[in-house]
Amino acid sequence: MEAQTRMNQKFESLFTQMVEESKEMKSQITKLTGALAVQERGKFPSQAQSNLTGQHMAQTSNSEG
Repeated sequence: MEAQTRMNQKFESLFTQMVEESKEMKSQITKLTGALAVQERGKFPSQAQSNLTGQHMAQTSNSEG
């Protein structure tokens, strides 16, 4: 019975730690989301995101004329 009590206490401690870490991760994600969403009206973002669609395709031109 004592071994079961110790095991229950250990699991309860681990569960509490996981809950606290989950709260911290949620807080950090909320802060990051807020920081990413902030953009001044009428200004371009400081880091443009590239459009990777068709990046693997080569462009060719024929300049005979």
